[in-house]
Amino acid sequence: MLNDSLAVREPIRGVQEEMMLDRPNLREWHRPHIVRPTYAFEELQTVPEWRAKALEQITKLTALPQNWDSYGALPVSEGIGNIALQLLDLLMRANTPSPSIVPTPGGHLQLEWHTKGIDLEIEIHSSLLLRVSFEDRSGEEWDKDLSSDLSDLTKAITVLSNR
Repeated sequence: MLNDSLAVREPIRGVQEEMMLDRPNLREWHRPHIVRPTYAFEELQTVPEWRAKALEQITKLTALPQNWDSYGALPVSEGIGNIALQLLDLLMRANTPSPSIVPTPGGHLQLEWHTKGIDLEIEIHSSLLLRVSFEDRSGEEWDKDLSSDLSDLTKAITVLSNR
């Protein structure tokens, strides 16, 4: 079963929003004990809509059997599902659109945003490997394998959220 324990955690009180958006130290984002949501959970009794939707999608996708696409696709593990939730908890802002979440034939999950003139795709291979593709209609475009430093990904999410 997916680990939904992150749904009700609160961020450290008194942290200014600017500091939360910059998040300069993302070197160990994949370690659950330091993952902190970037949205304001303070005083909330409910889970943000995007998170409930993401949890539902990921739960369905991790239940897919071997060969779910009839071309030999591997199943998506619950571990990859948990990593996807942790990553979303780290990256999402109050104004970030919900991602589409799709399985890949290799047993990975891909988070996708195709909106506001931006195409952002994050393929989650493990907690140590993310394949990220970013394209902005303004001309910025890049493809990178990220492992520990998520600063480029954080900037891309900020652009997406603020557009």
